[in-house]
Order: sequence, then C-alpha cells, then structure tokens
Amino acid sequence: MANRKLPREVHLVHGTKSKALNIGVSMPAEIKTRIPYAAWADDPSAFTRERFVRETADHLYGVYGIGSAQDQHVLMMLADAMQLYIDARKALRKR
Repeated sequence: MANRKLPREVHLVHGTKSKALNIGVSMPAEIKTRIPYAAWADDPSAFTRERFVRETADHLYGVYGIGSAQDQHVLMMLADAMQLYIDARKALRKR
C-alpha cells in the first residue's frame, strides 16, 4: 500500500483532519513556531551571509524538516539579496 501522507507543510494549506472523528486537529507546535526577530535587524553591521544561511537553514530544518543539498543554491541567492539590502541600508544611514 502506498504511503499517502501529505507533508506537514501542506497541512497549513489543506488543514489537518482527524480521520477517526473527521474534525480539525491542532497543528504541530513546531509548525506554529514564530520566526524570531533577527539579531542584526537593529545593527546592520552585525549581519553576515554565513550566519544568515546557518540560522535560516537551521530554522527550516528544525521546523519543517527541509534541508536538502539542493536548497543551498536558493538560500545563497537569498543571502546575497539580503547582503545587498543591508549594504543599501548602511549607505542610506550615512547620507
């Protein structure tokens, strides 16, 4: 028999149902976890791409179990975009 379980993150879209009672059940606590406030948000000079990649990868893996080697590419593109944003914020503050 094929495993027809939906991934946990899909339950956020479709909702989670109890098969026994056909009623909604609470989402797992780790999916309800809020993204923490970034430590570098008030101090852009504290931002590093390496830290951003590590913290983001750890959060995605811890909450959703996402963490394949293929994700490194998109995560680095996001880190590069964040670095551009941080550099622009620094330049604006100097002006």
